[in-house]
Amino acid sequence: MALPFQEFTMNDHQWIQISNTSATTICELIRTGHAQPSQRKLSGIQGSGTWQLTAQADVTILSDEHLLIAGQLVKAQLSHLSTHTYRSLILGSTLFTQYPDIDELYRQVRQPPEGWNAASFAQQLEQTVRAGRQPDLQPRLVVTPTTYTARWKPGQIYLRKTKKGLWFLALCFDVRHIPGRRHPAPVPIGLDLGLQPMTVACTGPGKFRTFKTSSLKHLRAVTRCGLTSQARDLLAKLAYASGREDAQQIIAYLNWRGSRVYAEKLELYGMNGGYIQTSRDLGIQDHHFAHLPQFMRAAGHLFKRPPAYYTSQHCAYCYVNDGVSRYGDRQGDQLRCHHCKQTYNCHEVASWNIRIIGEEEYGPNPKPRR
Repeated sequence: MALPFQEFTMNDHQWIQISNTSATTICELIRTGHAQPSQRKLSGIQGSGTWQLTAQADVTILSDEHLLIAGQLVKAQLSHLSTHTYRSLILGSTLFTQYPDIDELYRQVRQPPEGWNAASFAQQLEQTVRAGRQPDLQPRLVVTPTTYTARWKPGQIYLRKTKKGLWFLALCFDVRHIPGRRHPAPVPIGLDLGLQPMTVACTGPGKFRTFKTSSLKHLRAVTRCGLTSQARDLLAKLAYASGREDAQQIIAYLNWRGSRVYAEKLELYGMNGGYIQTSRDLGIQDHHFAHLPQFMRAAGHLFKRPPAYYTSQHCAYCYVNDGVSRYGDRQGDQLRCHHCKQTYNCHEVASWNIRIIGEEEYGPNPKPRR
């Protein structure tokens, strides 16, 4: 019988990249003493220096991409926060503004109605940005979470500069996980992460669950309609939100089915998607790299990232059956094992291998690494 998760609160922080156009403003805030050097060890973005905003640096969130720090306008992609933290940011802001009718545009992105027309949608985008952002304190472009809530802590805001000269903003939150329905027999889960499919989860030998992203192919025609830069930015935000909503499916599944979660250790190269779907893919990347571990730790799961090297090229079936890890011949999404003479889906094999490696290294009975 599954033991229920306890409801508890944890401190969390999330990094958001600051636009290069605001770099001078950040340097000025530091020069004028509105940010002081900090020795606090914050995980995530690696940098050459960290600063914390002082109590005198009043912060006002204006929109999904603008905030005021000590009266200075700073641009950052605040909408790239995870679902529950972005909602809390809006609800904790008294001057938040958003584009009108953005929910209707988002519905057309997710599920275009019969007779949908790209030129008409492009016109709606242009009309929306011309109308401009208006005061609106209702969270948009995010689903209502049922198992995670957050409270933004405006008194804890950090700045970090990377070795490449990029600036990032860390917002801090109190995150609460409210346990939902659980499977009566939760199991360790291995995850193969990607773009399409988004995730393949292995719950046991030969047992898999595949999660795919929603198709945004209909938006390709919109990009050929000569959009203004503002309309392109809005389209990118809508596409990003779609990817974030797709990624939420796996969180619900893991909380329902998983006991321990192992996700492959990813490298950034090879994770870029196609043309119009780049922003949507960025939403998925943020999920794989940052949001997924944050969600799992908030829920109390053991979460580890075993190395992913060649996990899609080793036959997990052979390893389970006779204890020997053998290379197969990978062709596209298929893996052919010359020993057992079978052909398998390489994403499924990878998720199974990740599960095996995770249990061998971090499970209740660790084994020497194979």
